[in-house]
Amino acid sequence: MLQNSNVSTFKRMNAYFEANKDKSLMDSNKLGFERVKKENYAYISESTSIDYQVQRNCDLMQIGSLLDNKGYGIAGPKG
Repeated sequence: MLQNSNVSTFKRMNAYFEANKDKSLMDSNKLGFERVKKENYAYISESTSIDYQVQRNCDLMQIGSLLDNKGYGIAGPKG
C-alpha cells in the first residue's frame, strides 16, 4: 500500500522502511506486538489485528486513524 501511494507522507514512510528493514519491519504480527510492549516502538498493522490485540491487552493502545479502508469478502461453493 505505501509504495504505491500518491500521499507524500506514505511515500516517505515507505522509503524509511525500505532503507531500515532490519530495525523497522517485522516478520509477523505476533513479533510486532511483542516489540511494542518491550520497546519504544510503534507498529503499523491492519485494524482488525490491532483491535483484537488492544481488546485483550491493556498495555496496548491504537493511536491515530486508519491509513486505508478495505472490506473483506468470503466466497464458497453453492450448497
